[in-house]
Amino acid sequence: PVGDLKPTDIASLQLTKMRDNMLPAKKKKRSTKEDIELGNDEYIGEFTSILYDKKKAIFMIQSNMHGVSVGQAEKYFTLLRRRVVEELELDDLFEAVCELSVVINSCELDNVRGSQEVKKLRFRAADGVYTPFTCDEKNYLGKIRRSFGEKTGYVIDVTVSVDRDTDVKSLDRELVEDVLGNFEYIKSSQYDSNLLVEITRKENENSATEVLNLLRPKMCDEITIKLKPRTSVVHNDLLKEMKKAYKKTKRKIEQAIGE
Repeated sequence: PVGDLKPTDIASLQLTKMRDNMLPAKKKKRSTKEDIELGNDEYIGEFTSILYDKKKAIFMIQSNMHGVSVGQAEKYFTLLRRRVVEELELDDLFEAVCELSVVINSCELDNVRGSQEVKKLRFRAADGVYTPFTCDEKNYLGKIRRSFGEKTGYVIDVTVSVDRDTDVKSLDRELVEDVLGNFEYIKSSQYDSNLLVEITRKENENSATEVLNLLRPKMCDEITIKLKPRTSVVHNDLLKEMKKAYKKTKRKIEQAIGE
């Protein structure tokens, strides 16, 4: 059981993307690489595990570089829904398109302020978003905008990160606060299609590094599984870890969706 859920409230499935492009190659020591020869009916299988909470209508989807994206999962569920409608001869009303909405974690701003290490800050916006900061002589964003003088019509994309070759572990707090302290104003400028506020941080020294898009901080979990050499992830093993992660974050998800 997951939290107050019964086993029957949790469903799971695995989708497979059949890939025949950008294929990896085989390699032996002290020899040249060899292309993987695939038959006309063979593909590289990219597997994506999905957990579904039937009680809350929440999906937890594994994220892979070459796996099924959220958009592709939507298309799959839409086609599956239509197949069921046809088989059961249901009313056309049931043929609606399936749409998956990202669960937004509204608590991330406070989490960033409590981060022990902030590794990278990226702030991209049209120059007009920077302009109100110019009156503050100490504000980093204002200094950048003032360097353009009276010129307008620019998109300013600033990335500041910690140098890996030094002992510095975190960005200056004043720099981070220049963005976070004005976040509500910045967020109100989302009409600017260029706008991006992205922070790379570690909650503490032993935490994994994570990248947060503060404009759309989606709810996500990092799962680590140890594999033997030359083996792939087994769906049931991954599902066990996904259930554990879901159990830990279930209450936070309910708060995010207003339950």
